[in-house]
Amino acid sequence: MADALYTGIKTDVYTYFTVPGGTSLLLSLPHWSLVTLRLESAGPVTVGTREDLRPVGSGKGRLLPSNEDVKIVMVPLTRLYISADSLQRVSVQVEPYPWLFEILTAIRSVPPALTSMLARLLGRK
Repeated sequence: MADALYTGIKTDVYTYFTVPGGTSLLLSLPHWSLVTLRLESAGPVTVGTREDLRPVGSGKGRLLPSNEDVKIVMVPLTRLYISADSLQRVSVQVEPYPWLFEILTAIRSVPPALTSMLARLLGRK
């Protein structure tokens, strides 16, 4: 089932180098995605959904800690921006986020007695 939902969607892994003294669009994705960021240099680097992240560390975004993974669930068409004062290296991994598969699995795990009771409460036979 998950294969049918995510046909053509792949995992991307790459290294991003920041633009010194500016804010750049890092990602804007058409599907639900799980983004993992890892600052591989000293920093500081800020990421967030606001275009005005400057100055870095102002609280307008999230500071990336050095050498630690930061996971972000991206809703379709949300934009993720990145800002740094100097050239920094950030590892980026983008993978499909199986939210629909998780919901369907959770629904299937509901006991039949509970689903029939809910149906009676909702007025369905």
